[in-house]
Amino acid sequence: MNRKIVAIGSIILLLCFSVLPVTGHDPSSSSTLYSNDTGTLVDESAFVSAEFLVKFTHDAAVSFSSSGNIIHSGISSLDSLITEFCVQNVERTFPGERIKPKNICLFTAIGLDRIYTFEVCEEVDIQSAVAAFERNPFVEYAEPNFIGQAHAIPNDPMFNVQWGLRNDGTNPPNHPGTADADIDAPEAWDIETGESSVIVAMLDTGVDWDHPDLSARIWNNADETANGIDDDGNGYIDDIRGWDFANNDNNPMDDHGHGTVNAGIVGASTNNGVGVAGVDWHCKLMPVKVLNQINWGQYSWWASGLQYAADNGAKVISMSMGGTNPSQTLKDAVDYAYGLNCVIVVSMGNDNSNTVYYPRGVLERDRSGGNRYR
Repeated sequence: MNRKIVAIGSIILLLCFSVLPVTGHDPSSSSTLYSNDTGTLVDESAFVSAEFLVKFTHDAAVSFSSSGNIIHSGISSLDSLITEFCVQNVERTFPGERIKPKNICLFTAIGLDRIYTFEVCEEVDIQSAVAAFERNPFVEYAEPNFIGQAHAIPNDPMFNVQWGLRNDGTNPPNHPGTADADIDAPEAWDIETGESSVIVAMLDTGVDWDHPDLSARIWNNADETANGIDDDGNGYIDDIRGWDFANNDNNPMDDHGHGTVNAGIVGASTNNGVGVAGVDWHCKLMPVKVLNQINWGQYSWWASGLQYAADNGAKVISMSMGGTNPSQTLKDAVDYAYGLNCVIVVSMGNDNSNTVYYPRGVLERDRSGGNRYR
């Protein structure tokens, strides 16, 4: 089974992500960050305004409370920073008491329970706040909540001539390729067509589960019913088909298109006379929406999506997205998914540059260190 999971992940890597990289942005900021002409962002260093992330040390006995408009942490040096930088609200980024992680020992060992999202007044300089919190001895790290974007999928009408599966040198007709420069999918299908027990989480703009080539392949949370109650106790109410972290609800329907295209490449119903052929004929696709309707996403959404996918049974996690800023929070979430034996497949772009995009950069560092790269 493990070999099959790794094989599926490797094939997804080959097929899905020879794509164009884009830059980060702040969805709450001015639309000038986004170029309607190119469909990409113009600010590579953007982050969420009035918000940043803090991970406390093991020995930081923080206990947040509020009286009126004043927030207290229980530690005087932190309370001074909270006052100085006009902190309005503090919440756990991964609220373990609510989401009930699948592996609580791993969750706490990595320290996901010690990561908090700080909301501050709009006029606060986030970089200054981050630097000040970083200097506090009770803080392991502080960082902006960076922004990234989906990596592009070609909109050429010939894209669905899937030469990546089998290339005889003639497709697409306008740009013929090299014969046999493919993954030999038909030959592979003679040996293995996949298994329905393998769940592939699509961290993306969502998935159109009504699409005729995908409807039979969508993951269903068998322990959850649409009754307004968290039946399975995983912390997400009525997450029958997955979760939308961009809007914090149980409706991960694709409102952009990027995620549905990627889902079709991975697991469209095959040998059914409809649409395209998915690489895996039988896997289940778990929609996890971490990009909004204009393809933007906060790193905190991506990190939460990684934990959700891993906790709910995904063995392959697809992330066709990237941001230019490294993130410890994102790395901690990757470590958690790795700890639950997930294969994480990320896009790397094809702009022929040396730019490192994250979360790919996290996996690259793991590979160079000789561990856990898949």
